[in-house]
Amino acid sequence: MFKRLFWLSVGLTAGFGSSFWLTRTVRRAVERLTPERLTRDAVAGARSVGAELKAALDEGRSAMRGREAELRAEIEAAGYYPDDVAVRHHVEGSLRAAPAPTGARRARRTRRCWRYS
Repeated sequence: MFKRLFWLSVGLTAGFGSSFWLTRTVRRAVERLTPERLTRDAVAGARSVGAELKAALDEGRSAMRGREAELRAEIEAAGYYPDDVAVRHHVEGSLRAAPAPTGARRARRTRRCWRYS
């Protein structure tokens, strides 16, 4: 008799405990999935991503400025200055247009342009 009473009380306790736990879990899930909560979480997530992106950009820009300062210091230490003829020639050369095609290459380009025009 006492054995049955013991196991009955163990079963009732386990049943009440598990039903309480299940009810609490379901209520939390329903509360978490309400439209207001989802909207609030989405807005908070977007704001945090924006803040992290801004911080990453600021850090990248500061690192870029620091590296540029280091490179300029190395150039000045090596004795190269923007007034040097070699530096000016290099800069002007990179800004020049490519030379006009000559010979067979010119004819081929002309034919190609004539054919598709």
